[in-house]
This record gives sequence, C-alpha cells and structure tokens, in this order.
Amino acid sequence: MNHTKLNYGSLLFLLGAASCLALLLLRAMNVISFGEAHHVVTSGFEEESLYAMWKYWHGLPVYNDPHQIPFSASYFNWFFYGFYGSIIKWVMTLFALPDVWLPTVGRIVTLSVVFIGFAANYYLYTSHKVNDKPLPFLIAICLSALLWFSPLIGFWAMTVRPDVIALLFDVLAVTFFLKYPSNTVKGVILASLFCYLSWSCKQVNVVMPGAIGLFLLLQQRWRSFIVFSMLMVFGYTLTLALAEDNLLKSMFFVKTAIPLSFDVFWANLLNFIKKSFPALILFGMIFTKVTLNPPMRKAVFQEPMVRLAFCGLVFWVIILLPFSSKIGSADNYHFIALFFVLLATAGALKHLLETEVSFIKPSFAFSGLVSGALVVLCLSQGTLGSIQAQHQNNLALKSCLDKLPQPIFVVNHYASLPWMNPSPVSFVLAYNYWQDRSANRPFEHNGIGGLISQGYFNTLIIPKEFTRNFDGAALNHYHQEAQGCMGYAVLKKKDKA
Repeated sequence: MNHTKLNYGSLLFLLGAASCLALLLLRAMNVISFGEAHHVVTSGFEEESLYAMWKYWHGLPVYNDPHQIPFSASYFNWFFYGFYGSIIKWVMTLFALPDVWLPTVGRIVTLSVVFIGFAANYYLYTSHKVNDKPLPFLIAICLSALLWFSPLIGFWAMTVRPDVIALLFDVLAVTFFLKYPSNTVKGVILASLFCYLSWSCKQVNVVMPGAIGLFLLLQQRWRSFIVFSMLMVFGYTLTLALAEDNLLKSMFFVKTAIPLSFDVFWANLLNFIKKSFPALILFGMIFTKVTLNPPMRKAVFQEPMVRLAFCGLVFWVIILLPFSSKIGSADNYHFIALFFVLLATAGALKHLLETEVSFIKPSFAFSGLVSGALVVLCLSQGTLGSIQAQHQNNLALKSCLDKLPQPIFVVNHYASLPWMNPSPVSFVLAYNYWQDRSANRPFEHNGIGGLISQGYFNTLIIPKEFTRNFDGAALNHYHQEAQGCMGYAVLKKKDKA
C-alpha cells in the first residue's frame, strides 16, 4: 500500500486537520486586521505582556518591582521580551505606527511562529536526517496540524505571550537532538541551545531538558549527558549572574503571591483533554494495539522518538501539571504534553504503517471525525462573535476615558493600557496584585487604595459594588456620576471647598 495516496482513513484524517486550520484562520481574521486595530484580549493577562512590549518600544525598563508604582509586573524571562520587543520596535518604527497597533504587530509575530512551528514539526516527522523511517507526507501534515492548529493552541496562536515561541524552541531541540548520530555530541549541543532559549522565554520550561537528560541516562550515553548537563547549567548560571535585580525577583516571584487553586488545575486539565481529544484518542488506540502485540511492543518502545516522548511526559507530570494549578495559568501549560503525545504517536506509526494497515485506517478516520466535531463545537460556542463584541465594548470604554479628567484609574486591565487610558501613568496591575494586597504586603503609597485616599486620581472607573470603598480606601471624596461606562461606575473627585 502506498501511504501517500488517499484512502478513507487518511482522507478523514486530512479533513480533520484542515478543519483545525480553518478554525485557526477564522479566529485570526477576527483578531488581526490591517484596516483597524482590534481592541481585544486573546489570552489571560495578555495585558501584562502588551504593557511590557510598550515599555520596550519606548525605551523604558521592562522589569519593575510590582509593589512600586505603577504596580505592574513582567513575569516572563528575558528573551521573550527582547525578541518580541525588538521585532515590534522595528516594525512600529519602519511604518511609523502609533501605539494602538502594537498588539496587532505582536500577534502577527506569534501567528508567524505557529506556521514556522508547523513546518519544523513536519520536518521532524519526514526528514531522513531526523527520522530513520520518515512518515508519509499526509500523515506528517495531519499530525503536525493536530499540534499547531489544534483548538488547544487556539487563540494562543495570536496572542503576545511566550508559550508558542517556547514550544517552537522545544520542537527544534528535539529535531536537532535526533538529527545527529548518538556517537557525536553535535545534536546535544544544539538541543541544549534550544532548550535554553525555551527557558529564556518562560522560566518554567524545563520539561524538555529533563526529558533529554533522562533519555540520555536510559541510553547510557554518559558523555552526551555530561555535556548536555554542563551546557544547561552554564546557560542558567550565566543568565542568573548577569540578570538585573528586578528580573531575578520577577523570575522567581520573590516576595509576591503565587496563588494556587485546585479548581484552576482541574479546569485546565479538562480543557487539555477536551481540546486535544483527537490526538489523545489516536494515541490511546495505537498504544493499546502496540501493548497487546509483544513483538510490536518491543520494536516500538525501542524507538527513540517514543522513548523521548515518554521521558517528556514523565517530566510534564512532575513539573508542569502541578504548576497548572497556579491562578493565572491556563491550558498553555499542557502544550508540551500534546507535543509529546504526538511524538510518541509518530514514532509508533513508523512501525505500524508497515504491518497494521487495516487497523490504522479506522484509527485515522475516527481521529479525523473527532477533530471535525471538535471544530464545529468550538464554532458553536460563539467565540468569534464575542471577539467582535469585546472590540466594540473596548472602543466604547475608550470613548468614555477620553472625556474624563485625568489621572484616571480604571479597573479593566485592557483599558489601563497606554493607548486606551490617556493618563500620564498606566496602572496595568500585576495579575496577583489583589492576592498581595490581601496578604498585606507593603506597597508604595499603600497601593491603589493609598493613592485614592491621597486624591491622586481625578476619576475612578470601578465595579458598581465598590462605590463606597475600594482597595481599602473610603470614597467619600468622590461622587458617582449618574451615567456609568460599559457596566462600570464612574466616580469623579469632588472639588475642594
């Protein structure tokens, strides 16, 4: 059988992958426009990264103490801000764009990374230099799409955050690690570089180096393990030695809350299972078949791609799965798990496609049908309409802000950004500001509440249920306007007698 030709299994598998791509493009069209800057938020607390990029674009320090004015934070690692910030600055300067276009430029960068990641994944599955038994074109395309165009990636494919580019670096680490023979350390050196870059985007990204290190130990490749470990330790140590004080404090959440929640953990895990179900069901069917066939089981579990994938899943369970309980986290903590699931699937398929054609066809067909159904489910939830509604609501909120006396404090994170709020200082509060306030951590001027008590803000735009007291400050020197603004109460400072 020629696996490059369509049959009912590969056709449905391909249609499922195409439906994932169609969903991604539909979402991108609703988020990114060249005719009008869209005022939307595409991931949780994306505003923190947008504000950090604005500071980079204007030559301001990216890292600051979240307990000092303006109580903002940049909690990711240095390369993310440096890489995105440099591209954004170059594009904004080249086209003389105003600040309002910054999110659009950043989201185009992320979307470009997604397609580069798709190409890298395809190369990983099909290159003779990486994969001694390359997968057929159609199968490699579909497996790559199940990661990069999946509902799990979803709107993260067009958000200004480090998760997608860090995943790309992890994929490149695996690619170069498997590309070179085991008797050389060239692959190990390149893998360590990309593992370091992934960590330099997001400091919790240590699953891939853990997976590679465990794989090398199991393979008893002692020289490679020592070289890899020394390079990783050197990269981490050098970064920490050269890092400024605020970067170190941000990286390790020094003296700031890291709130955890079992509800967040459970919601993220369920989302991962639901959005990755086409890949998980294919993985489950294939490895059930492999496990029940002793000769096949021996061959598959000797496969480097499979071994590395299971090493990665072990470290995902140990590190990122518990961390996904952090308030502010989302199913992005499980991107790497989906990559390893598909890597193991690809490794097993190299052997199954030779002997188990009758089993593979329905497996592909079922996975493709589930992909299509999942895409239809996503479209039925009305997220595209909600994006448009969010844009219109934010435009209306900006219209309110433009008419009010400054400085203005607005509790809405997106409306606090510099191109939304015309005030001289942008108070884009750190995501854990309220947890730190509850823990009575010291803030400059006693935080937002202290600034309100001192009369710093001329206008407050806050939830209606807090019109008497906000952040510990009595609001008796403010009067509430009869007309609110997009569901918020508007309070103006009273004139002095």
